[in-house]
Amino acid sequence: MTSRSPRPTLCAIIGDHGSGKRRLAQSIVAQLGAAHCAALALDDYAVPRGPDAPPPARAARTPHDASLALMAQHLRLLRQGETVFKPVVDRTSGDFSAPEFVHPTALIVAHGLHGLASPELRALWDVSVFLDSGTADAEAQRFILPQRDRADLVVLRRAVPGRAVRYELRVARPVPMPNLDALRADADATVLQVSSGAAGPDVIAVDGDEQQGRAVVERLVAEYVVRRAAPRTAAIPAEVRSARPAPGA
Repeated sequence: MTSRSPRPTLCAIIGDHGSGKRRLAQSIVAQLGAAHCAALALDDYAVPRGPDAPPPARAARTPHDASLALMAQHLRLLRQGETVFKPVVDRTSGDFSAPEFVHPTALIVAHGLHGLASPELRALWDVSVFLDSGTADAEAQRFILPQRDRADLVVLRRAVPGRAVRYELRVARPVPMPNLDALRADADATVLQVSSGAAGPDVIAVDGDEQQGRAVVERLVAEYVVRRAAPRTAAIPAEVRSARPAPGA
């Protein structure tokens, strides 16, 4: 008989190339701990092609170049608490390398281009985040940016005159967030502006230094993911959920 782990929480982080989705996923894993959280690269689910085709890492800009059915199958198995044997694309060569096992943890943070591209995939996530880097690429405008409207939380990165950068967290499905004054006081020159609705913040703006602003955003997104996915994230020990250090601390 196959043993199964408790059903994990599935989180999607979607965005174009260079939007920071891999870094954000790794930051959440670092904050919550690898014993409770694992990252899953969705862009590894590329369609195998002939020897003269571009490497998988550079060919999967459209959903047609991704194995969405296999991706959905593996996510369903993980939801059921089962281990999967997934494809792997080497980031250096861009080609397929040896597949790897992914074991279910309390929280699985998946990152990629097309995780919200189909109704079947969208139905599998407990919480979803879209990273909007303001790309004007034609393929991104057609195939990737439309997923933004399907996400629970959208993070926009914009250049602001007189400031290094502005991040805006636009919350489609608000949840109560912790006291942001403590985070504001802990963020050096970064300024947080909050617009709140009855269920929680609708928009959180982070202005200031690029590195510090990104660290604040990573903490806020991790907090949102944990709270949005509750009570399933109760499987993560309370001391981990309530006392996460800033990335790199």
